Order: sequence, then structure tokens, then C-alpha cells
Amino acid sequence: MDFATTFSSADQRAMLQRAMAAIEAEILETSSRCGLDVADIDPDTWAPTPNDDGVVPGHETGLKDALAKWKIVKGKLDALA
Repeated sequence: MDFATTFSSADQRAMLQRAMAAIEAEILETSSRCGLDVADIDPDTWAPTPNDDGVVPGHETGLKDALAKWKIVKGKLDALA
């Protein structure tokens, strides 16, 4: 995507930090629905667990997606440092 506006590193950092706060709130809420303590979740290794019918519960898929977003934003923040 080619933006017409160029954002300074400080503006990029502020936007990414706001995104990170929202994603972390999503992770906290979703992990709670999964019955997991967020302190026990490793975003690099955590994976949803299928139930007895082989179906992955939707809230666990949501947590997986939120963790993936967190890793992307974290990487971009780290790259700005």
C-alpha cells in the first residue's frame, strides 16, 4: 500500500503502541474465556486444542489470531528501536 502521508518514527511508534494496547486487551479477554492465565501463554508455542469432536473452539482460534497480531506489532515496534 502506498500512503500519501509519511509518518515519523515517533508517530509510527505511537500508533503501534495504541495497537499493542488494544491487542493485549483482546488477548487478556480471550485467554480468560479459554480459562488460561495470560502469564502462562507463550505466543511462539501456544496452539489451540481441539475438543473431543476434533473441533477447535472459536475463542481459542480468536486467541491464536490475537497472538499472531501481537507478534507482528511487537516485531514492528522492536524494529523502530
